[in-house]
Amino acid sequence: MEFTKEAVSKLTRSFFLILVFVNLYQLELFAQNQDAAFQHFDIEGGLSDNSVNCIVQDDDGFVWIGTDDGLNKYNGYSSKIYPIAQIDTLLTGISHINCAFKDSKGRLWFGSKGLILYYPKKDKFIVFQHSNSISSINHNDVFSIVEDENKTIWIGTRLGLARFEESTMTFTRFEHDTTGTHAEFHARNRIIDMIADQHGFLWMTTLKGLYKFSLINFGFTCYLVDASDINSFTANHLGPITFDTEGNLWVSFYGKGVFQFDTNAYQFIPVELPNIDLSSAMKQVNAMQCDKRGNIWVASSTNGLIVFNQSIHEWHHYVHDSFNPKSVSDNKILSLFEDKSGMMWIGTMNRGIDRKSPNREKFKSFILQPGKLNSLCEDDITCVLEDQNANLWIGSKSGLMYYDRKTDLFKCYHQDLTHNNSLLDNRIYAIALDSLNHLWVGTNEGLNYYLPEKDIWKHYKYDEKNTNGLPGKVVFDLIVRSNGELWAATSGLMCRLKSLNGVFENQFNNANIAKLKRSFYCTVFEDSYKTMWVSTTRAGILHLGDGFEIISNFSNSSKFKASIVHQFAEDAQGNIWMASNRGLYLWNRSQDSVMSFCVRSTELCQDIKSVVVANHNMIWVSTAKGLFRFNVTFNYDINSFELFTADDGLQSNSFNNCSGRHLKSGELFFGGLNGFNIFNPTSISYNEFNPEVGISSFKIFNKDLPLLNEYLNSGTILLSYKQNFLSFEMVALSYDHPEKNQFAYQLEGFDPEMIHNGTNRFAYYTNVPPGNYLLHIRASNNDGKWNKNEFRINLVIEPPYWKTTWFRILILGSLILLLYLIYTIRVNQIRKQEGETIEVNKKIA
Repeated sequence: MEFTKEAVSKLTRSFFLILVFVNLYQLELFAQNQDAAFQHFDIEGGLSDNSVNCIVQDDDGFVWIGTDDGLNKYNGYSSKIYPIAQIDTLLTGISHINCAFKDSKGRLWFGSKGLILYYPKKDKFIVFQHSNSISSINHNDVFSIVEDENKTIWIGTRLGLARFEESTMTFTRFEHDTTGTHAEFHARNRIIDMIADQHGFLWMTTLKGLYKFSLINFGFTCYLVDASDINSFTANHLGPITFDTEGNLWVSFYGKGVFQFDTNAYQFIPVELPNIDLSSAMKQVNAMQCDKRGNIWVASSTNGLIVFNQSIHEWHHYVHDSFNPKSVSDNKILSLFEDKSGMMWIGTMNRGIDRKSPNREKFKSFILQPGKLNSLCEDDITCVLEDQNANLWIGSKSGLMYYDRKTDLFKCYHQDLTHNNSLLDNRIYAIALDSLNHLWVGTNEGLNYYLPEKDIWKHYKYDEKNTNGLPGKVVFDLIVRSNGELWAATSGLMCRLKSLNGVFENQFNNANIAKLKRSFYCTVFEDSYKTMWVSTTRAGILHLGDGFEIISNFSNSSKFKASIVHQFAEDAQGNIWMASNRGLYLWNRSQDSVMSFCVRSTELCQDIKSVVVANHNMIWVSTAKGLFRFNVTFNYDINSFELFTADDGLQSNSFNNCSGRHLKSGELFFGGLNGFNIFNPTSISYNEFNPEVGISSFKIFNKDLPLLNEYLNSGTILLSYKQNFLSFEMVALSYDHPEKNQFAYQLEGFDPEMIHNGTNRFAYYTNVPPGNYLLHIRASNNDGKWNKNEFRINLVIEPPYWKTTWFRILILGSLILLLYLIYTIRVNQIRKQEGETIEVNKKIA
């Protein structure tokens, strides 16, 4: 059977459409939303303006940000601001930057009211503007800049395309179809966005369609709407474009959404979206970009950020959430940029810049987000219990939650004063499942027993007249012992439940009662040897035998300074770890001795809220300053000490007492002020990016050294002997929580070894003597990965002239000459005297 070209074309087109339909159907099936953490930078952090139009990174790693009010050179810590009007007198009265681009030579190009070229090594700007000369740029409004595969720079303006002529620093203009009305000419030639492919073409969007420009014959091909084509649409007002990793061209249409353009069949294929919210968000697009992993990023002008993960055909929609400080800061997004590390920069209209790291956060946070289906009911988490189905009962200071981990949904339980069978109180301190899987909840007003078949709560309250009742009003802790008995630590005594009728019994004998009955029982724990560990407010920290005899009271030990233990934990050797109000303690079972970890780390001297022993004796402790992880050697020295904070994804830096648990899955749970975290301690991700290292300022007597760029390019800083009070500011150009980057430096010839400066970026030297030195700087990223490539620069402090070799030679030569002159004069004097003597002798003779 023979096919004509037309038939083949139709079959190809049909096959392509079928594939697109199948793919889009898959996208719809797999589409879902996802939470993410964004880091923020705005005018309060030093940005010149919160409306960010473009972003680019130079070869040294500095990020340049174009705003409505100036250009910013950002190093992760501070910005150097270049007011546009001060760059050149041609730009007087101008403040905004439209677009930015870095070429293959490392030069930066900016579009404003004119074209700005910047040479980073020289710190020099050149401005090009439209004039009557045909070799000038087409128009002063510059919207897009690209470089083709031949290293030629192309400029998209309000009135067409311009090619930059490198040799003459002039422009060649290309305008499409000068016929028609003035308005039609402007619509066809106003280039909104532009991109170069690998086949010798430029693709550009205008107000009147999509154009392909040949780099060989310099001809334009326009792709407009064909009203007779069922795949066409009526609008030709196009916006941002990008290529994906498979070579498909993504095109945004104002008011219509986003399309894929088949560059072979020349077909516009609408990108179908899984819900109305996404469809609405894609109607007006300000920027699109494909990142290194193949994800398509779409900046909506009204409805946040959209990301399409092509590898798994999944859509994500990020919008501002006033209850989540890590959400997108503004739903009006203007610009997108991916830096060397893979971090995505999002420029907003009103809130500055958001940054999203390519590294997932180390910890997943569960926080209170009203209005969201899977939000917590309450925050300020106090305790947790894992049931037989690996679901969680979670207590807070404001109620109880049941978390179904399969559905990712929470059910809330609160005190209801209109119903007698609700919880006794919303302040939840302890939760336990007894041997029959009955749920027990300790609160500030007594003990609760849950009847799931009726969804009601049975109450056990303190009654001082009832000697067989609950011995204290507040139930601080609950434990089911290895024999199946339920025990409660209360504000009165510690007791066990004898029957569901509310009969309780304490196990202390009469002698012990007198000593212990006035104590609050805060925490109780049974170890693998079936002995009990109890923390009380007045009677001390007790180790009790199986018969509840007191084996030891740690409060009587001079080595034990704590008055309260918030949580006990047992390691594989049977040793007991104690999280206390005076630091972390360990009871060594084999030696029957207690030791404090204060001497090993001052961080472990603070109020330790919880302690959890993970696999391989990895110890996790929560505090009011974050979460610490370390492991211990056989002699209990600390290795691999590490601090995690809210920047790493924790719900906050502040955690609550006794809220840490080791779950059956191997995951760890920690509850705190703003919610809780669940994570696998063996699969924490780290930032592997090696940051560029350098200095952003160098000061003499606290004044900036002029022409620093020239010194950096030459590799030597030359100073006089009077300039011996030095300071410099170090930068590590990794933008994932840059405040956690670390620094080390050495002025070789002055410092005996490398100085580790922590996160402090500033170094100071006073009274540095004249000499030749070599400055070394090393830096790490936020996760402590150190860059092996040091920053190095020679530092020469010239001596005063009287200490120079040439001066010493001159003095020595002068002294020799002087001695020679003295000698010569003396010799001449002697000769003269001898001659006079001879003459006198002749006359006498």
